[in-house]
Amino acid sequence: MQAQQNPDPVTQTILSNAGEAIQEVRLRCEEALDHLGRAESLGAIGALAGVDERVRYVITILQVLQKWQASQNKS
Repeated sequence: MQAQQNPDPVTQTILSNAGEAIQEVRLRCEEALDHLGRAESLGAIGALAGVDERVRYVITILQVLQKWQASQNKS
C-alpha cells in the first residue's frame, strides 16, 4: 500500500479504526502471555476470546479501503 502524506477523511478513519483494533489485539495477546507465564491457561483463553473476530474486522476494513482507493484511482 502506498503511503500518503495527508490521507482523505475516509482513509484516516479506516486506518484509525484498524490501528485501534490492532492495539486491542496486541494488549489482549500480552495479557494472554502474562497468564501463560503464571500457568493460568484459563486466563489466557479468556484474554484471547474474541481476538479472531477483531483480526477479521481489521482485515475486512483494510480490504474495503483498498478497494475504495482502487475505485478512486480509476476516476
